[in-house]
Amino acid sequence: LVAHKVELHGETAIERGQYDEALRSRDGVVRLIERGKYVAVARRGGDGRWRFVISIFNRDAPRAR
Repeated sequence: LVAHKVELHGETAIERGQYDEALRSRDGVVRLIERGKYVAVARRGGDGRWRFVISIFNRDAPRAR
């Protein structure tokens, strides 16, 4: 993940960026490389810890068949 922008609004954080992910079979062979963008929203709880409440991922290209 590479965060391009993080905005703080009180106890809520909005992050957007891009990702690269290699999906491997059980034998370790890379079967698919996926690239795309994401947006995530996190909220700070009463204990001070941040927890994601929403995350949305969008591939740059349709999944290969």
